[in-house]
Parts: sequence; structure tokens; C-alpha cells
Amino acid sequence: MKIALKIFSRDLRTHDNEALNAAAESGLPVLCVFSLDSMKIESSWLGIERWSGHKLRFLAESLDDLSEQLKSLGSRLVIMEKSISDFIESLPNSIELDSVYLHSETAWEELKEERQIEQAAKSKGAELRRFYGQSLYHPADLPFKAEGMPNVFTPFRKKIEKTVEIRECLEAPEKLEYMEDFNHFESVSIWDSYPEISGVEPRFVGGSQMAEERLRYYFWDTGKLGFYKKTRNQLLGDDYSSKFSPWLAWGCISPRRIYWEVKRFERDRIKNSSTYWLVFELIWRDFFRFHGAKASRSLFFKDGFQGNEHDGVINMRTFEMWSVGKTKNDFVDANMVELLDTGFMSNRGRQNVASYLVHDLKLDWRLGALWFEQRLIDYDVYSNYGNWQYVAGVGTDPRPDRYFNTNTQAERYDTAGKYRKYWLSGR
Repeated sequence: MKIALKIFSRDLRTHDNEALNAAAESGLPVLCVFSLDSMKIESSWLGIERWSGHKLRFLAESLDDLSEQLKSLGSRLVIMEKSISDFIESLPNSIELDSVYLHSETAWEELKEERQIEQAAKSKGAELRRFYGQSLYHPADLPFKAEGMPNVFTPFRKKIEKTVEIRECLEAPEKLEYMEDFNHFESVSIWDSYPEISGVEPRFVGGSQMAEERLRYYFWDTGKLGFYKKTRNQLLGDDYSSKFSPWLAWGCISPRRIYWEVKRFERDRIKNSSTYWLVFELIWRDFFRFHGAKASRSLFFKDGFQGNEHDGVINMRTFEMWSVGKTKNDFVDANMVELLDTGFMSNRGRQNVASYLVHDLKLDWRLGALWFEQRLIDYDVYSNYGNWQYVAGVGTDPRPDRYFNTNTQAERYDTAGKYRKYWLSGR
């Protein structure tokens, strides 16, 4: 019997999942898979691990949630350690692969993997069908190709904000066709594969259900969306900003889902600068994602997208002091300790610790980018590397020196020192 293969990666949801809907509409049995190999659980070129316990736990919880969603649709999720391309090539002759469905990425490593999947699919006589569901604006609706995209955010925003419509969200499929042969595929447990994550204290719980609960809480239960712009630069607590980024990074919720809920809030409650500003931040997220497609491998080069010379050095001792919050700059250290303990840091904190690493410690910005890649539960390649290049002056920022005076920043955003005391007391 012919089957459809749905590859999950950073789209861990059934709602507003165009690739899943297309697979369901094929009328074929749909085998749903997720590869741990594709998540690159390995060391970087500097020996810095690319995963931490907090990040792994959030992924594990998100996969558990997705598995339950698929069960409710009559299917199951097969989690494997081998690569997707190896899995496709190892399919038995009794299973005829018709089409492979996935949400396409634009970063260099992800595209390389996608090409391998396409070749494996072709070897089985199957078609690879790509969809784009991780951005607010659909790439096909943009008024320019990747190579013609503006290099600076403001022209990008002005060009699309008033001329490009946001597509409506898609409902989850009512049912997925299944076949008994799928039961033969062994599914591994990420909890068993990485048992140390069970002891990590979670600040955020992964999964689509928790994303929806956060959306309801922040918008409707508390109305805090209406004050977002006024509070978003605070440092303590979980409600000064939306905190949607972990669920967005793993595709537990789509940016379109958030956008249309903002529109409903504006219609039913209030429309103000705060409601606009949340959408503004989603547009920033899109900017870095589409810029990643244009930058390609230069997103990871020391001299960056612009080719501006960056004189930061590799000093692992100095880097280690920064990474564990022992620089003797209490504002930087407090932010780094929060990251260590929770897998999260405020946007204000990220800008400050990045500036400190690049401009005060004179280190190679890629050290910081790799550390964030390991620690942040809301890591996504586009925003992470785009923002680090931005601070280092080798990315999209028209200003060559994006310097933050951390003492001035601490006086302004942590006037009474409560944030520093909270994270540094007892250390």
C-alpha cells in the first residue's frame, strides 16, 4: 500500500500545520516521524555542546504533547535516532512511499539535510513536498525574492506591513489514516535516551497545549497584552513580556495563531501601541528568518553577512567566566546565571550580555552564539545568529558599533538591584 510520510521538526503541532493537512488530504495512511539525529545533538566546532538539559526537556515535553495530539487523530508519532534519509532508504519493499511532507527551513545545515531527504525520497520514487509554516508572512506572498530582500529591518517592515496580508490559520485535520504496518516501527523515548533531563526544574513546559494556555492567560485572563510595550523591558517574573518564544521556536504554536488572536483582542478588548508592538516583534522574527535565507552560510562567518572585519578573539578562559556568570559585572552575571538556571533570559538581558562579550571582553561573537544555542530553550538559528551579528556589527545593523553600557543599563532597568540580588544571592 502507498503511504505518505510526514516529517516533524520545528512544527510540533497539529493546528495550523499546512504540511500535516496536505498529508491528511492525500487520503493515504500517514506515517508521522521525528528524528533526534536531525536536531544535531552533538558538539560544535569549538567543543561547546549544542544542547542543555533545559532545552532537551522542553523538546521532550513538546514531543509528548504532539504524540498525544496525533493519537487523538488516530495516528502515532515515531521518534527515531537515525536520520530521516536513512530511515526512508531502509523502508521495506512492502511499503510504497508516495510523498514526503515537511515544513522547509532556509538555514544552511537544515537545507543540506533537506536535500538528503529529497534524494532518499527520489530513490523510492517519491516526491518531496515542501511547505512554509514557521513565519508570520508566507514567503510566496512577499514582494521580493530572498536576494532582493532589504538588508535593514525598517525598510523590510515598511515594504510588507501594509501591502502583504497574513494568511488565515488552518484547523487541525479531523483524522489521519493509519495502517497496522506502522506498528512495526520502533519509537525511542527521548527521556530514556537523555535521562539527565528528568531532573531539570522546568520554567516553561513544552507542547501545544501549554502554548495555548499561555496565550489565553496573557491575553484574556490577565489582559497583560494591553500593557506589553510598557513592561517588556523588565527583568523579573514571567509576565512582563509574552514569553511565547519557546513555543514559537519549536513550532508548538504558529506566529499566525498569535497574530489572529491579537486581532481578536483588539476587536474585543483594546487596540493600542502594546497590541501593535507584539505584532511588531513577530515581524522582527520574520526579518531574521528571511534574512537567514539570503545570508546562507555567511550567517555563521566571523566577519558576517556584511563582510565587516571582526577582531574578536577565542579565549576560552574568559569565555568560561562569562558563560557561568563570573565576570565581576553583576548585571551581566545575573543574566548569565538566570540563563544557566532556567534556559531563558530577557531580550534586554540578551542585548547586554552580548554587547559585553563582544565589546568589553573583545571575544569572538560566535562563542556567545554557540553558548546561546546550547542553553536557550527558545533557540532558533535565524534569530540567534542574526541578533549576535547585529550586536557585533557584522550583520544587518546599519550602525557599526551596537554598544550597551551595562552599568547605565543596570541603573535604568534594575534601579533597586532586585534582579541582581535575586539571581546572585548565595553565589
